Amino acid sequence: MKSFLERIYPWILHICPAEFREEYGTEMGQVFRELYVEKQQQGSIALISWCMYTILDLWVSAMREHFLILWQDLSYGLRTLSKNRGFTIVAVLLATYPPAKQRK
Repeated sequence: MKSFLERIYPWILHICPAEFREEYGTEMGQVFRELYVEKQQQGSIALISWCMYTILDLWVSAMREHFLILWQDLSYGLRTLSKNRGFTIVAVLLATYPPAKQRK
């Protein structure tokens, strides 16, 4: 029977981007289970410290992956806008133009 941590680990992986999860999620789950059994045999303190480290490491990795995806999207957007300067100028002007006052 799986432990509580083994059951919730796939849910914790949802902080990672979907593409990352699809590519590495299964392997990460297998490594987690193997290390969980190993740390469980070493005692409670080893297990608790390893769990805290694992969750922190997963959070840092997920934030890094999200940042890389955001950076790629921004780079693509800027490259696209730089190729269409006329469209970019009109879009920026319309985006900064104040809305008309509403009548009462």
